[in-house]
Amino acid sequence: MSFKVESDLVRSNTLKSYNKYYIKKTRRGKIRKVSNEIYVRNEILCGLNFCTLCYGEYLCISNQKVRNIVFPNFDIFNKYSDFILEDESLNHVVIPYSILDYLSETDRTVINKLRNKLRNQNELPTFKEIELTNKSNLLDYNVNQYIRFPDTQFSETCLNNSISRFNFEDCAGNSILKVASWFINHLSKSNANIRFYILTENEEWVKKFTSYLSSDSKCFIVNPYEYINFVSNEYVNSGDKLPFKTSLVNDNSQQENNFIFPEYASEREILQGIDRGALFKGILRMISRNRGEIEVSNKNRKMTINIIGHLNLNRSIDGDLVVVKLDETLNCDEKNLKSQIKSELELDQIEDFEHSEIAGIGSILLGDDDYDENSALNIQNINVQNTESEDNNSSTFSENTNFSGRVIGVLSRNWGEYCGSLVPINSNDDRFNICNNTSTRQHRIFVPIDPKIPKIIIHTKLSSIIENQRLVVVIDEWDCSSFYPTGHIVGVLGKAGDLETETSVILRIRDINSSEFSPSVLKCLPNHDRNDDWKPNEIDFRDRVDLRNKLVFSVDPPGCKDIDDALSIELINPNDDNSQENWYLVSVHIADVTHFVKPNTPIDDEASRRSNTCYLVNKRIDMLPEELTTNICSLVSNKDRLSFTCNWEINENAEIRNVYFNKTIINSKYSFTYLQAQNIIDDECDNSEIAISLRRLMKISQVLRKNRISRGAIELASSEVKVDFDESRNLYQDLNHNDLGKEQISSVIMNIKNVYAYNYLNTNSMVEEFMLLANVSVARQIISKFPNCCLLRRHPEPKYDQLEKLKHILSKVGITNFSYENSLSLSNSLKNILDSEIIKKNPIIGKLVRILTTRTMNQALYFTTCKSVEGTFHYGLAEEIYTHFTSPIRRYADIIVHRLLSASIGLEPLCEVMFDKDYMFKLSNTLNKNKRNAQMAGRDSTRLFIYLFCKQNGNQETEGIIIQIRDDSLLIFVPKFGFEGIAPIDKRKYIFDANVPYLKNLEKETDTLKLFDKVKVSIYASDEYFQNKVMINIISD
Repeated sequence: MSFKVESDLVRSNTLKSYNKYYIKKTRRGKIRKVSNEIYVRNEILCGLNFCTLCYGEYLCISNQKVRNIVFPNFDIFNKYSDFILEDESLNHVVIPYSILDYLSETDRTVINKLRNKLRNQNELPTFKEIELTNKSNLLDYNVNQYIRFPDTQFSETCLNNSISRFNFEDCAGNSILKVASWFINHLSKSNANIRFYILTENEEWVKKFTSYLSSDSKCFIVNPYEYINFVSNEYVNSGDKLPFKTSLVNDNSQQENNFIFPEYASEREILQGIDRGALFKGILRMISRNRGEIEVSNKNRKMTINIIGHLNLNRSIDGDLVVVKLDETLNCDEKNLKSQIKSELELDQIEDFEHSEIAGIGSILLGDDDYDENSALNIQNINVQNTESEDNNSSTFSENTNFSGRVIGVLSRNWGEYCGSLVPINSNDDRFNICNNTSTRQHRIFVPIDPKIPKIIIHTKLSSIIENQRLVVVIDEWDCSSFYPTGHIVGVLGKAGDLETETSVILRIRDINSSEFSPSVLKCLPNHDRNDDWKPNEIDFRDRVDLRNKLVFSVDPPGCKDIDDALSIELINPNDDNSQENWYLVSVHIADVTHFVKPNTPIDDEASRRSNTCYLVNKRIDMLPEELTTNICSLVSNKDRLSFTCNWEINENAEIRNVYFNKTIINSKYSFTYLQAQNIIDDECDNSEIAISLRRLMKISQVLRKNRISRGAIELASSEVKVDFDESRNLYQDLNHNDLGKEQISSVIMNIKNVYAYNYLNTNSMVEEFMLLANVSVARQIISKFPNCCLLRRHPEPKYDQLEKLKHILSKVGITNFSYENSLSLSNSLKNILDSEIIKKNPIIGKLVRILTTRTMNQALYFTTCKSVEGTFHYGLAEEIYTHFTSPIRRYADIIVHRLLSASIGLEPLCEVMFDKDYMFKLSNTLNKNKRNAQMAGRDSTRLFIYLFCKQNGNQETEGIIIQIRDDSLLIFVPKFGFEGIAPIDKRKYIFDANVPYLKNLEKETDTLKLFDKVKVSIYASDEYFQNKVMINIISD
């Protein structure tokens, strides 16, 4: 049904106006008093789709269904937002403008959720005249209505003529009272079967609402749980998104000695303890589900406090700001804990506590980033115990650096949304039939995919429906008497094992926005109002150099559609005719995205929020709409495209005599893959113009690379994996889950042909060198013009304590010339160790040493010069100044840099917001966070496809190389597939020597496992608890 909306107000004339005042903090940090003039109307439509008084002429039938009109008070939104926005029983929710004002000031997360909800529904207008073009039944217009009621613009609900918005709670609560009263009076003339509910838990407001509305028998002032009791007969699944109150299952009179966990210290005890230096606070970083650590500073010395065991963690999770007390011995009595857990909601019937495994042991686990390239090396001189080991006291810590402790308080929670699945219930279990009964809420155990997050107890009426599904769950509370936290479901993503579902899980975990672009964003496209292919016009040619007759080409990975960059090279005359050197004009042409993405537009705002394109194995989540990404901006061959060009006059020795920048228009003649370009270079018989250009670029790039390394640039490495799959075929995967009574679950997956380590070519390096040179050149240009508001990228110095550990370990295997005093010495060491005897025998060890060195590096970061006090040096590149310029289609940072560069050469003024220090600081933090999330999502996707490959092809026996040793496990690199994982070791057969380090077989002393030893491994997929793990086991000879 469609409506024609006119500009005239519905049966209403302006009665009066008043000023609404509020306080606003500007982007520059100034406080301003803002006044808005509000016009008040004397008549208004209610917005209810069944109201015959307002929309009777459009109603075809009379529906006598009971209508529940709900008015949530301000306190309900803060605590029960998921319930308010998702519960099936809430078919008519009235939200006054005053409530929206309150939420805008107090809870940005809730107001954003609410706005998304309202944006995705078709609201009936309350102001504007409606003309039906299709007179269908209005009752079908919206099943569940969320009505934004303009109480501040209606004479009967407006609080007063001049409202000061300093007390938002009073305004919000009083608005509910006035709006509810008006609706009750308005609908008293209707013959509809209506009940009114005001939802609140605030005792003061309960009394106030009751005193004013007690005379109306159809109006109920209740909390959400009481409301569910009223409507549960009609809506059997209602209340599933309400937090489960532990008081309903736990006796409030239970004594402290029945608690599983100790209670937290009081605020006074915590503050006094921190002041005395007896307590320490820090962010908890979990290593596994029952082991975490915090880093604190004590007497100008950093130290690590290890927290081992569930009791010592005391209900804290990864990312919590915790308060820790040091213990001389580890206080972790797991035997006592196991005996107590058996009485906790009969959990022993649901799962076997003995089989809880350490996160990542024997597996590559989706979401497990313990060993990503930016994490600590974690070469340990300590014994890391299995998650459920009963002899935790045997762990020893390095003197003066590592201490043990226990959490006695949590200052700030880091609870979020967690993806995972329910622990399956065996069909022989008595509760199997109970869970098919949706009339009562059943407790289930939810297992998060993230191995650092504890299992969560949920209570749901949908137990049988959500079996085998991927769920999104939030934690509500964690009581002392509960071994696990309790939570509720906020979303169902789909069937576990299905490729689209598992991809959605990755995107949800990594907070990647994969939603469709809004109409307002699409309207920013140059061809949004027509279907023809975009071509540049005369206006686009202004201030541009026409290079369409030049030989320009791009070199990219296979299948690349978002082509950011292209290259060109031509011989130019030297200044001195007697010179024997050849000088070239080398140009890097970058897509001119800022020509289409203007500041302060919807498309710019959306790009800044997304920050970058996210690349998964099977799909790409674009930062910009596809029409821009793959067509209008992409430097595809044989089409005119706009570009921003960096030019160098450079000779074969990579000496640069001039650098300049201009806006250009190009027509790329070729779009090569790296392999195609490499084959042309290697073909000695090919002397075409393009072959000569590629060889010239290759020669100069090799000199550039040599010069960089001589300055101290570090050649690092990471294990990048490529996946080949047949898009034309789908397989139906049968997942056998014994816990489900051998139930068969079919899910559609892609036919994966191969998984292998990516092979870098010289052409990869060629393109990389010119992109790096462009980034450095642009950084120097913009810092010279805008020294106080540049967006740059720095790389902090590495973790020297980790490098020292690596040096010690390498010395044990015969690599003794490892030095790291500065980037130059480290660079030289990585080059010189190639002459080591061990690497001559096994060259791949050279790559593994570089991978291990990468683990000691800190992450490179965007920063703004307006607030930076840490310098600009990029350690890995050995550059004093660096930025990102070359990928504006997929990185928002590059868009900012393009604007800086354009302003620096006088093409357009710099937008005012870029002078705002707070804005630039927040933007750089957002860019860093989203870039990290996109990187992790890409790795998660690779791990998923490795799992699917093993699932399709069965066990894979191949060779692995040991790159890290622990007392109970080995970190194995698998060259064939280019990935790594952890293989468990039977501690009963091996003894661990941390000084070497190595593992020696107790039964056969000559059998040892040392760093860089080759081992035969078996790789296979495991579906336990839908965890999609790739397991690695060592095959004994």
